[in-house]
Amino acid sequence: MTHHTSVLLFTAVLLLSACTKYLPKPLYPEQEWRQLQDVRLDDLLANAKDLLVDRNQLALAFNYADGISADEAAGLAVVLNLDLRVIRLAKEIAQGQLLAAGLLPNPDIDGRWLTPVSGGGGVFTEIDIFFDLTEALLIRGPSIDRAEIRIEEINWELVGREWEIANEVRRAFSDVLYWDRTIELNKQQQQVTKQILEITNTQYDLDAGTELDVVLAESESVELERHARQLNGQRKQAIQKLNRLIGLPPNHPTQLQKSTKSLAYVPLTGDVSEFTEKLRIQRPDLHQAEQAYLGSEKELQIAIRKQYPRLRLGPSYEHGEGKNLVGGGLSLEIPVFNLNQGEIAVRMAERDQMHQAYVAILHQARGRLYDTWSRLETLNDELGFYFSDVAPRLERSLDLTEQAFKAGQLDILRVLLVQNRVLDSKRQILEALRGYHRSRIDLIEIIGPVLNTKPTEVEK
Repeated sequence: MTHHTSVLLFTAVLLLSACTKYLPKPLYPEQEWRQLQDVRLDDLLANAKDLLVDRNQLALAFNYADGISADEAAGLAVVLNLDLRVIRLAKEIAQGQLLAAGLLPNPDIDGRWLTPVSGGGGVFTEIDIFFDLTEALLIRGPSIDRAEIRIEEINWELVGREWEIANEVRRAFSDVLYWDRTIELNKQQQQVTKQILEITNTQYDLDAGTELDVVLAESESVELERHARQLNGQRKQAIQKLNRLIGLPPNHPTQLQKSTKSLAYVPLTGDVSEFTEKLRIQRPDLHQAEQAYLGSEKELQIAIRKQYPRLRLGPSYEHGEGKNLVGGGLSLEIPVFNLNQGEIAVRMAERDQMHQAYVAILHQARGRLYDTWSRLETLNDELGFYFSDVAPRLERSLDLTEQAFKAGQLDILRVLLVQNRVLDSKRQILEALRGYHRSRIDLIEIIGPVLNTKPTEVEK
């Protein structure tokens, strides 16, 4: 083995020893399924490695005895939601792409061994080392910029998805409260119906009432019991949805804080014009779309620079006939057939697409803002009129009906008719309150979160 061959082999072994070794990481579906089935809130907090807040502070903020609030549920979802973990891992991919973009291209080594076919003589050896100057000087810089933009784009995607999930949790939380209020209203009506049934049975025993009155009261009681079962099923589905959004198993015993302000009516104030400028500044998807447009600009810049001839330059060594020669080598691509016109056309079209995507998101967000505000105004008028004019009269009619029934001035049919009317009205207003609170959450979500710093600065 010649000296030069030994050097080349040693260099190759040295370079291969620096390579990363592949380590398999198998996926075990059954194990993952069991872990999802057995997980509990304390376990998730203990094992979460990507918490956005300090775990001790998060734990201290909870009082498990009285349940969790809507804000605590939203905070838990931001920390524990599995979809968000996927996006955070996408950021690690982008960071790897940034690392790859910053690496200088490896040099190429060309080696030739030539032996004279005739005439005798020794072996001629030639070794050339080429460095890709076009890649290093023209492509590497924009590629780094593009990778950094991609990281910023994912940061805004993460902020946007966190904001969406937090508000989805708040809507799901309000839905559970709605079903709790509806169940409570049904229980109140059951108590009233039970009293009416007792009075009706007493009157029937005293020959002051009819069997029809008893059957009507019993039918109303049974109907309310059927409705209670239906409401409990709806409540169970709502809590399962809330658990899923937080990142908990469907049947996790999640306890919600009870508050006298649950689904309270707060009159709407202000004007929609106050939120239009905030929308443009605060919405994460607009920032994400802006970064996507900047990324398409960089992609076009890279494609244009790729049309220039690729230049490779480096030292050259030759040995033959007892002589050692040292010099330089140059390799230049001749752009005769391909000036990268195809990729340039694609990148130009992608840039136009990203521009229109930004405008479309802005247009849709503005439309959603005005639609939500109109819905809020309608519900605000309905609720304001109900609590100021309708509710007092309904309660008064209910009191007068109960007094008249006890005094024997009304029959059971009239009493049940009035009670059902009042109950239906309360159910309708609870549904309106539910829609009102959901619309207020929609409004907050549409405007976007208030960030004092960029996402990347927040994480630092």
